[in-house]
Amino acid sequence: MVSQVGPSTKSLIYVANARIPTKKAHGGLIMAACDAFASLGLVVSLFVPRRKNDLKEDPFSFYDVIPSFTLRHFFTIDLFSFEKYIGVLSFWIQSISFYISVFFSLLFRSRKNVVIYSRDILALFLFFLGYKVVFECHLLPKKKKLFFFLTRFSHRLVVISQSLAQSFLDQGISSSKIIVAPSPVVISLFDVSISMEDARTQLSLPENKYIIGYCGSLKTMGEDKGVADILRSLSFLSFDVLCVIVGGSTDDISYYKNMAEELEVKDKVLFVGFVSQSRLAMYQKSFDTLLMPFPNTPHYAHVMSPVKMFEYMASKKPIIASDLPTIREVLNDTNCLFCLPGDSKDLATKIQHLIDTPTLSSVLGEKAYCDVQVYSSSSRAVRIISHIFDS
Repeated sequence: MVSQVGPSTKSLIYVANARIPTKKAHGGLIMAACDAFASLGLVVSLFVPRRKNDLKEDPFSFYDVIPSFTLRHFFTIDLFSFEKYIGVLSFWIQSISFYISVFFSLLFRSRKNVVIYSRDILALFLFFLGYKVVFECHLLPKKKKLFFFLTRFSHRLVVISQSLAQSFLDQGISSSKIIVAPSPVVISLFDVSISMEDARTQLSLPENKYIIGYCGSLKTMGEDKGVADILRSLSFLSFDVLCVIVGGSTDDISYYKNMAEELEVKDKVLFVGFVSQSRLAMYQKSFDTLLMPFPNTPHYAHVMSPVKMFEYMASKKPIIASDLPTIREVLNDTNCLFCLPGDSKDLATKIQHLIDTPTLSSVLGEKAYCDVQVYSSSSRAVRIISHIFDS
């Protein structure tokens, strides 16, 4: 249990085959997880590949994380700049070379009271070195048979949704091996003490408009995340509404800008692009309402645990979200206004409803903030540590 964890007895090595820092959400989650594990008394090391990175800032500064754990970079053959020539081979060369480096680093270390923790399926091969490997699962790949075979080598499984947990149970994996731990949030990063008016002034946003906001990547694995429905909904809104979209790659922003122009709503949309977490928190404080109208696809309905959901909740702003099973695992009718997935007119109706009932907006925002406390990074880390060090 957690009470038994101490820096002299328990160690966790987080292996992440990812660029750190990165503009993608997983980078912040990995750093926050390591910080939370370390704060509970574990000796934590984060192993990442040494890759080409346009972001030159120190990772701890970039994510506003105290250096409470060790960050180590390992040799890898980074050929992603040649991906258009060699395709998926660039991924396998990079991944295998990284794990070979990690393999030899761990080969002669003590296995006693050490757990390997990773979101990468390839990390499970470290089991053959005699380590206990904990796998954190965020999605199911296309080749499920091999995937489920490999996960049987894990010491414990951490999954982000009940639907994912059921997938493992259906494969005959014991429930005692699985813990459901939705995506966490560092609440203090998004519960910033600034008024909506001051936030708008600092961000040069209009004070006299009703601002609806969307934050995060615009697509996942090439799939739209509801941004198209947001743009379509604007044509149904007669109120003076501005939609501010924060995040997204250059290509995705260009794609949706063209869509906004075709829908003749470009004057109602502002695309901001990637911003730091501190600035993201300020943007969320500047909005009247936050949106996440995910489409009804297998991934969004049965697998995901969106980071933005918890960041939205921590901002104390009202949320309009698609009525999907994964969303219902966290949100309900007391802390969220639900819309029909894929129905832009219904989304517009729900936005208008919040415009007309500011008291409801306040109630929803406050209740969401109250409910998000159990999803903090620290609370999640306590549960996970109890699960993976219980034997």
